[in-house]
This record gives sequence, C-alpha cells and structure tokens, in this order.
Amino acid sequence: MYYGLVFLVLFALTIGEIKAFPKNLKESRVPRVRVKRRFTEKNAMDYLRDFDYLPRWMEIGYGAPDGNKSKVKVTEAIKLQTFGYFQQRAALPQTGQLDAETMTEMSRSRCGNPDPRDPSKTLNALGRTVAKWDRSEVTYSILNSTDDLPRATIKKAIGDAFQLWSNVIPLNFREVDENGDIKFSFKVRSHGDGNPFDGRGNVLAHASHPAKEPLSAYTHFDDDEWWTNKDGEEIEKGNTDFFHTAIHEIGHNLGLDHLNEKKSIMHEITKPDNLVDRYGRYIEPRLHHADIEAVQKIYGNRTRATVTVTGTLNPENGTKTVTCPTRVDAVFADAGITFIFMGNETFEINAKRKILKKIPIPSLFPDGPKVNFTVVLDHITKKLLVFEHGGDIHAYYYSRLFHGYRKAYTISSPFWRPLSGAFSLNSGATFLLDTDRQVAVYSVLIGSSSPFMPVHSNFPTNVRGSIRATDDDSKHFLFTPTRVYLYNGKQEVVEKEWALDEWLSCK
Repeated sequence: MYYGLVFLVLFALTIGEIKAFPKNLKESRVPRVRVKRRFTEKNAMDYLRDFDYLPRWMEIGYGAPDGNKSKVKVTEAIKLQTFGYFQQRAALPQTGQLDAETMTEMSRSRCGNPDPRDPSKTLNALGRTVAKWDRSEVTYSILNSTDDLPRATIKKAIGDAFQLWSNVIPLNFREVDENGDIKFSFKVRSHGDGNPFDGRGNVLAHASHPAKEPLSAYTHFDDDEWWTNKDGEEIEKGNTDFFHTAIHEIGHNLGLDHLNEKKSIMHEITKPDNLVDRYGRYIEPRLHHADIEAVQKIYGNRTRATVTVTGTLNPENGTKTVTCPTRVDAVFADAGITFIFMGNETFEINAKRKILKKIPIPSLFPDGPKVNFTVVLDHITKKLLVFEHGGDIHAYYYSRLFHGYRKAYTISSPFWRPLSGAFSLNSGATFLLDTDRQVAVYSVLIGSSSPFMPVHSNFPTNVRGSIRATDDDSKHFLFTPTRVYLYNGKQEVVEKEWALDEWLSCK
C-alpha cells in the first residue's frame, strides 16, 4: 500500500513536470536578449573567408587554383588590404587593422550570402553572369514555419515583401502550395545545401539566385534565431525582424548581390537603429534608391497603361506616348501643374489631369534625393521642401532664369519617425503625416514641428500628399499609393474616390 501511494505521488509529480515543460526549446531560453560573442582575430579571418573577402583556400588549401590544395600565407599586406575593403563597405575609418569598431561591425547579425569583392562592377559585383527570371509571373511556396510566428503572419510578411519589389519591376508573384519557383523554409545548422547556419546570432538567413527549371530558387531562414515581425520592442531586445529579412532575401532571389550602401535593403548588415525609432516604434522598411536602381538594371521599370498626349510635344507628328504612373510615392502641385513621383521618375500633369511629360527626378531636383522622399510646397516661404526618408531636408525655389527648381539649402532632419506624406494649405499650414496615422504642423521658419497627434478616423490611410480641389481650401485630392480621394476638410469626410489610373484618365 505504502509503495503504491509513493508511486502515485511520483507519477503525479512527473505528469506535472511534463505539463510544465515548454512546447519548444526556445521558450526555455530566458531572457530573449541576443548574447554578444567574444570576437577574436581568428573569428575575423573566418568571417573574411566565409563572406568572400578572402579566397577560401588561403591557409586552408581546399579549392586552390593550382589543384594541389596548396596553402598561401595570409600576409600582413593581405590583411591590411582586406580589412581596409571591409571597413570601406562598413563606412568605418580605413585603418586596415582589426580595431574595436571593425570587430563590432563583424559581430553584427547579417545575411549569409557573400559580399562583393569588386565594387566597380555594376550589374553583378561577384563577376558572375547575372541570373534573372525569364517570365512575367514567378511563383513561390512556403514549405514550413517557425514556432516564433503564426503561419498567417509569415505568409503576409512574405507577400508584402514581394509586393515592394513588384512595385518597381515588371514581375508579378503568386503563392502556390508547393513546387514554386522560389521555396521558403526554416532550417537549423547543417541542412543539406553546403552552407550551414551557425546558431543564434550572426547569420540570419541566406538565399539563392534565380534558377532554371526543374530547379527552384530558395530562401532559408535560421530557425535558431528569435523571430519577430514588425515589433519595435522585440527588435530592441535583440530579436530579428522577419519582414525586413524577407525583403532582403527576396532581393537575392531576384538576382541581386549585396550593395555597398548602408541604408539600402540589400546591404548585408541590418542595424536595429534602422528598424526602430527613438520611441521604440517599428519603422516600416522601404526600398532605397540603390535597391531600385540595381533591380531595374536587371528587369527594367514597371509600366502599365499608356496614354497618347497630343499637342506640340513632338514637332514631327504632334503626338507622344507617355506611360501612366502605377503608384504615387509623393505628389505636389505648383502653378497649375501637378507633379507625381514614382520610383526615380516625375510625371507632370495639367489641370485636366492629362500627362504632359515624364522626366527623371534629378532633372527636377538637382543635387537632391532620387527616390524615397516626401515633398510639399510651403505656401508661406514658397519653398518646395523635400524630406529625404532617413536623411536631410532639402529646400528648393523656382528660378525663372533657369526655368526650374534650384536648391536653396539643406538641413539635417529633426525627425526620428518615418514620414508617410505631407500637404500644405493656402492658410500657410504645412502638415506632416507619419506611418502611424499621426499628423504634425511643420514650421519652415523655425525648422521644427508641433507634437504628432492622431488624424481623424475618416482620413484615408497611407496618404502620400495632396493637391487643392477647391479655391477655398475646403477640399483636397488626397493621394495614397494607388488611389485618389476627394476629402472635405471642413466636414472631415471622403466624398469620392478613384483608382489612380481612373483619376488620370489612363483607362
């Protein structure tokens, strides 16, 4: 009887332990903070070989070009040159030495794909033939998921990441259950592709370039990482943002290598500072102009509808075909002309909503940003303000002498938060919108803004800018990336809405 009671007690305790055991091992790793590893010169040399700064056969022998597995001593001169090139890519002082700043940069989390050796190459810095998809629709499959995120979150993040790239190139992407052109999966350690993961920290994911049938391209995410999605608080704790990582790896799936521009999506290292503002809020990633230029060199621009413009634009036949914009990145109006920005181009539109011409942005804004900015015409100073995302504020004025905009000055931006758009009223108020549906009044004269406050619930989401619809400033056309709204500011209601191509009479 005694032993029976003891057995029952022990059995109950055992069941309790089993129930208390975490559903997966990640739940038992507390706290969720990334642990910094001690970095040595050996780690640095391994890093330089792993990411193609040094040939892998140096001092190791395997893969030597003479076929004899010969070893070549990594001399101090080679170290000086190699560390110097890494420091150049990382925008560090080029000492050629493994100093503290260099070790810190090498210990950051990054993509597992190699870095370019030759920055002079334009299309493909690794010197290989550029791979690209030879069809207009590319399919993808999500083979598994991680315990860190719901599968629905993973599906949406990957779909949204594809959409960012699809906005700027003539490729469409569609998810299929299996056998997609690109396959996404979570892996750990050695997983059969000859490129093992290293556990939590350092390498987050890696991806292949476009493949020819019957092969598929792939993206592998390291499941030893702590994955989060668009959560500033978790990112500040050291966890990895899935959305940003997916955008980057899809860039490789499209044929891109790492870019030597630290603010670009395709730079190999992502700093948490680029994803979280000083308030701890998530900063929605956007393609940098370097990302857009690189992918458009492979696939060209995305165009959709065309319109025929008649008049005096072409002296030979009086007509000119101009593509319609398929989205709005920024917009403003001046002297009866509306300027819509898409990618690195500007569309000039008259009062009848007809496209007059299309010009490169640098032709309109000399010495200014090429893409990724918010623009607004300040009616008090008559200055055109260009807010570079994550950068400076450029002020332009219209010059009758040069028949165009000339830069007046550039100042550092006082904003830590990402801007979605801006608009200005004839009364003189210039409003800035952030990505969290908050608005502030900006003063050009003092170079700062009021506190950001929530906008009215009827105000459309993701507004890029506006132009006046009535002379009394009571109504405006509000532009989101793909739609236009007639907004009554006095009644705070949307009176009408159009698809962008409908508003432009492009259909």
